[in-house]
Amino acid sequence: MKKAKEYGVNQFTAWAISAPYFMTKNGYTFRTPGNGNFNCPTDKYDDYANFIADVMKNYESKGYNFSTVCAFNETQYEWTAEIGQANQSGTRATNAEVAAVSRIMDGIFTDKGIKAKMMIPEAAQLSYLYSGTANTANQINSFWDTSSPNYIGDLTNLSNHVAGHSYFSNNTTTNSLNQRKSLKTALLNAGRGLDYWQTEYSLLGTAYQQGKDISQLTEIDYAQWLARIIHTDLVFGNATGWSYWTALNQSTFGDHPFRFNLILYTPNSNSPSHTDGTFYDVKPLWALGNYSRFVRPGMVRFQVVDPNYNESTSVENFMISGYKNTGTKEIVLVINNMTNNARTINFEGYGADFEIVSDRFEMFTTSATQNLEKSIVTYDDGVVIPAKSIVTLKATLN
Repeated sequence: MKKAKEYGVNQFTAWAISAPYFMTKNGYTFRTPGNGNFNCPTDKYDDYANFIADVMKNYESKGYNFSTVCAFNETQYEWTAEIGQANQSGTRATNAEVAAVSRIMDGIFTDKGIKAKMMIPEAAQLSYLYSGTANTANQINSFWDTSSPNYIGDLTNLSNHVAGHSYFSNNTTTNSLNQRKSLKTALLNAGRGLDYWQTEYSLLGTAYQQGKDISQLTEIDYAQWLARIIHTDLVFGNATGWSYWTALNQSTFGDHPFRFNLILYTPNSNSPSHTDGTFYDVKPLWALGNYSRFVRPGMVRFQVVDPNYNESTSVENFMISGYKNTGTKEIVLVINNMTNNARTINFEGYGADFEIVSDRFEMFTTSATQNLEKSIVTYDDGVVIPAKSIVTLKATLN
């Protein structure tokens, strides 16, 4: 975080995946068979809430601006293992347990002057936010409907960002779009100014393979699938925040290096005493950069209608999304051409007026051979979007 701050990062988020082991029912940060749902006894809820508040107070006192903190993560999953066999911590919890802890934490945040807002619920899949009958599902209704026994929408320190994960939401184009549209509708119907933050995604499942054998995939294929999911979350889910899992990793089998991390780390030995190693910037890092480097906080997304494709076929072939800074008139377009053919576009009939300064775009291209490579293109001649590429166009409106 210190290095990120030196580079100009001025906003952070935090999350926990378990109460500390000394506050849990079983003395571990994972559930064991038979120890209920949330692995924290009710008489320790105050302790857990104070722990989260104290961690936030520590970093805020050191000048770190945390916008949100989430005390739960993927509460729908069991996170259960026999002692000696667990490989991951977790926070299985019912909606009622999340609400109970959040109410306590709200008061403690106020008492201790915590600036960060509590964010919930870090749903394991998007559908858990708006559907289901289990006591861990339908979380927008459960937490923000005033008639719900778990209603906490009036808490002073609760964020309006509703956190969910896009894992396993993309097995088909229809399912991918329907989930995000349903989520968007549920947030609007809640009527409380809520928005969607996608807080954890990497290429789990097999949807990214699109029926191909992984031996046929190259790095740009993984990068373009990542860009496709970002596009669907922003355009169809109306996400206002998007985060990847994870930045740095040591992936050593299968095609993991290209779908679970942005920077691949390989130590110089297999022992704990290794002192050096290599780092490799995986192509999805640059795909993410086509969005994150240019689509900045405060920008507003506007609709771009491609006359050559409908919603479904665009997500499968050629995606365009547009963003603008209403103060500076800066405009950003992110284009993902997943086809094997270059395409020239001049934006006629796209539903927006692109009268730009000097009729020129700065163009940043990520492809099999390019990493956000910059060029200048003239708008009057049309813009050529290379085959199998992710392109960001940047300009200033007249």
